[in-house]
Amino acid sequence: MAARLTVGKETVSRAAQLNKKSSQLRARIQKNATPYLFLAPGVLLFLTAVIYPTLQALKMSFYDWKIVSGAISQFIGFENYIRAFRDSHFWLSLSKGIWKGVGWAMMIFLAALQGVPKELEEAADVDGANRWQRFKAVTLPAIAPATTFVAIMLVIGGFNVFISVQLMTDGGPIGQTDVLLTYMYRQAFSFLDFGYGSALSAILSLVVFAFALIQLRLFRSRSGEDI
Repeated sequence: MAARLTVGKETVSRAAQLNKKSSQLRARIQKNATPYLFLAPGVLLFLTAVIYPTLQALKMSFYDWKIVSGAISQFIGFENYIRAFRDSHFWLSLSKGIWKGVGWAMMIFLAALQGVPKELEEAADVDGANRWQRFKAVTLPAIAPATTFVAIMLVIGGFNVFISVQLMTDGGPIGQTDVLLTYMYRQAFSFLDFGYGSALSAILSLVVFAFALIQLRLFRSRSGEDI
């Protein structure tokens, strides 16, 4: 009889421990899951509005894409990309990124110059450095992060010019004022050549990424940092 009571108590004790562990596990899961529940709407919106259209455009760039109902879009591989590299107007429009935002850039540089340590400038003066030497050895390294940021943003902004050119010239005369975005827009929405337009957008993305990466590496190497 006593043995049975002992076994029963052990069973009840194990059950209580299991219930306690299960409750702790549920509480931990709920605690860890709460931040993800708040993030879920934003992630879902990002996937729907950014990632899916990007992947769809990349897919279209490999097709002779048709928007007519019932028409079959034919897979053509890299033909749209080869066509772009053989297209003289593509190269013309790529070379005409419009640089803007000079006032904004000057504000960034002004803030960076105000942050140059005065003691370093004074030390350079004590060592007998002239203005150019002081600028090269003290000022330029101090504003290198701001220079990197401004250069990258100006390149990206230059390649993303669209509205001003579209409203003022629409790429004319004879496409001589086209930038890549207006040329891409015309190919896709005027000529309905969505496959070629998507290929141009993919090339633009790669060009901007490459320029940004090259600039970042150059400025980091000059400041003695590894990327």
